[in-house]
Amino acid sequence: MTQLKTAEASMPNISERFSVLSSWISENFSAPWHAEPVGPRHPPASISWATADGVSISRAQMSPLRLVNPGADKKYSSKYYAYTANQTSLIKIEGRPLLRLQPGEMIILGSDTPCEYVMARDYETSSLVIDGDLFHQYVPNHAAILARRLNFPFSLDDILRRTMESAWAITCAGMFEEAGPRLIRSFLTMLALVPMPGTEEGHSTRTALDVRKMQVKLFIERNFARPDLSVVVIARQLQLSPRYVQKALAAEGLTPGDYLRSCRLKASARMLEDPALAQRSITQISFDCGFNSSAHFSTEFRRAFGASPREYRLSARGG
Repeated sequence: MTQLKTAEASMPNISERFSVLSSWISENFSAPWHAEPVGPRHPPASISWATADGVSISRAQMSPLRLVNPGADKKYSSKYYAYTANQTSLIKIEGRPLLRLQPGEMIILGSDTPCEYVMARDYETSSLVIDGDLFHQYVPNHAAILARRLNFPFSLDDILRRTMESAWAITCAGMFEEAGPRLIRSFLTMLALVPMPGTEEGHSTRTALDVRKMQVKLFIERNFARPDLSVVVIARQLQLSPRYVQKALAAEGLTPGDYLRSCRLKASARMLEDPALAQRSITQISFDCGFNSSAHFSTEFRRAFGASPREYRLSARGG
């Protein structure tokens, strides 16, 4: 059973209350958030949350406030937020026009994004907080959708909100640790279908298979150095079937093994070219890039680049 934690800030001293709120929000959202009161009326605030593998969920009843996040802080790990509220809110981000979010509208923010958030009324908010690596793994186009009004096709926004509500329902039932991570991974896969800025209004340029292809490629690019990386490992991490992993790259005439080998060979070539690694042996470079055999590495490298690793290194040095 997942433990649902709840905290309430009801102390009469407003300054003390908002200091407590600042601590709560900073802890839960992995950033140095600072809360300030807005207006004269400030009823008690409360927040409930639960955590699981790489994700957390929260729901809060808050009084009018101004929240400021100055940006990246080494004290905190990188996170991403999917956020909605039941009242109109204003979000100010440096270099962008003021964004007015309507009730129920969703926004994605990064914990290291400097921003200011203003809510003029009592409000209820729901949030998913997702580890940076997990978010990148499932949403390859993450930079394009951060801190901006999203263009949701085919009622996808309603599906995403319902998924958040379902995640909260299973949290209240004590099942978030068991079912929450899988549900939020489904949420992220749907989020990756959001059209990028500049695409035709109301139409997505990507299919679910396109998204899976990007996810598979990105996972391989980030993990090619693992000697145990295989279709089975990729499928398990992305919660796909091995057959679907194969299908995701088939449209480009690739297999996962082809793409993995390409990533490893390109990385090894970069290392052989790097003067800072001139003393690192070719065998060690092959192992660093995920190859299990230096002989196999040499064969594959010659096939790809037309030269042995030693010849390639000498050529890169001008030799």
